[in-house]
Amino acid sequence: LLHSLATAWGLTAKRRYSRTHPETTGIAISLGLSAIHPLIDKLDSMSAMQSARAGQRSPTPTAIDDKDSYLCEVMDESAGGSRLKWRNINKGKIRVGELIALRQTHAPEEMPGIAAIRWLKNTSKHTVEFGIQLISPNAFPITVRLYNANDQESDHDYLKGLYIPEFKAIRQPASLVLP
Repeated sequence: LLHSLATAWGLTAKRRYSRTHPETTGIAISLGLSAIHPLIDKLDSMSAMQSARAGQRSPTPTAIDDKDSYLCEVMDESAGGSRLKWRNINKGKIRVGELIALRQTHAPEEMPGIAAIRWLKNTSKHTVEFGIQLISPNAFPITVRLYNANDQESDHDYLKGLYIPEFKAIRQPASLVLP
């Protein structure tokens, strides 16, 4: 038993991808499905407006005012994920398993990538480092309706979620994320 525990606790998992230090260090994150869905929906709408106005010379919006985004520093990154640092964090905002959207601070109009928080580490009273695993470089907002046998429609029958397209690079099938 002691040998098994020593083996399990003593060995660290080997990384699939090597870590590198990023060229850009700032990234904006949005926490949770309730913040990610409206963010992607707004960006998708803005992209459609820009495509419709492509032949016109009128100004088009390039960024959104997002109160649910937080600035983090990228400590290192790999093809499968990153290590981020969040300063001035309020307790209770972040937890392992939480879904997050990632946007480069220099290109806030681009569609965000989707990731999951894999681990957390408090480095000081108001600073947290955390590891993320990239799930998809993009996602699409969806609304699904729950099946109701009585066929009576209500606002509670609809759920906002995400459609995650197939990610061939890591052989990940398409999926839905729902609350």
